[in-house]
Amino acid sequence: MAKVALLIGVSEYEPGLKPLPAAAKDVEAMQRVLLHQDIGGFDNVTLLINPQQYEMGEAIERLFDGRQRDDLVLLFFSISCTVPIYQLIVQRERFSFLN
Repeated sequence: MAKVALLIGVSEYEPGLKPLPAAAKDVEAMQRVLLHQDIGGFDNVTLLINPQQYEMGEAIERLFDGRQRDDLVLLFFSISCTVPIYQLIVQRERFSFLN
């Protein structure tokens, strides 16, 4: 069984929206917990901070690609609620895991 995670922190937004600096710290702290052998014991933890939309989509697709039934897969976001997350992800029709 593989234990893999993708941690996405978005702290910078379009002009006019306040930054959320805690988002990057959130995902960095989560990464330390997941990689700690006595706590999370994850095999692979990928960290994305302020990715472009296409980078986020590709990373999510890689996270789920080729997974086995007994794999443990974690997708973690630290974002402001002002970001419509469904627009960032679900509109990506080519995601095989959503079909």
